[in-house]
Amino acid sequence: MKYQLNILASHYQVYLQDDNTEIPEMGPWRTGKETWKRRLAVAPGLIAVDTASYRFVPVVVEVLDQEPNEDFDAWEHVVEGGVAVKSGRLVVYGPTQDFRGAN
Repeated sequence: MKYQLNILASHYQVYLQDDNTEIPEMGPWRTGKETWKRRLAVAPGLIAVDTASYRFVPVVVEVLDQEPNEDFDAWEHVVEGGVAVKSGRLVVYGPTQDFRGAN
């Protein structure tokens, strides 16, 4: 299943978060230098993506039953991360959006 969204990447971030998860008090980016290089922070129930833009950005979320078999050689930047969605609802939003009103 594929979802195409337009998210306000305020503070150069977009979050993918399990509906029952709270963002860690210190934020997802407080994990070290390597996290910033990857432009991806992962915490229990949360993925935070560092964007190159502080405006609305297109976001595509694709739910797969297995690993993708794409050739990523042509891509500029590829990282891997996962998130457990125990609630059954993944919320995609920017930091200044109302979490409860997000997609």
